[in-house]
Amino acid sequence: MLVLYFCLNDHPPVIRYWSSAPRIGDTIALPELGGNLDPLRVYDVIWEGVEEATVSVYVHHAKVEHAVCRGAERPNRTMLDNFLQEHLG
Repeated sequence: MLVLYFCLNDHPPVIRYWSSAPRIGDTIALPELGGNLDPLRVYDVIWEGVEEATVSVYVHHAKVEHAVCRGAERPNRTMLDNFLQEHLG
């Protein structure tokens, strides 16, 4: 069993015990780091120790492309201002 320390920016590390380490580019979900609503992507993995290895896994928030939203036009500031003016006066 490996001791994994998941690190995200200035948050305290989240410790997990897994049989294998994730690879760079893998997407994971850690509720403690907001990963259920905003998936996390592994960008670095650092192994320390030989017999009782601990692994530091560095993650950042992953950009999620949903098929429904992919073709949708993203609102810009002018569109937002026009909408607010029309609906709120």
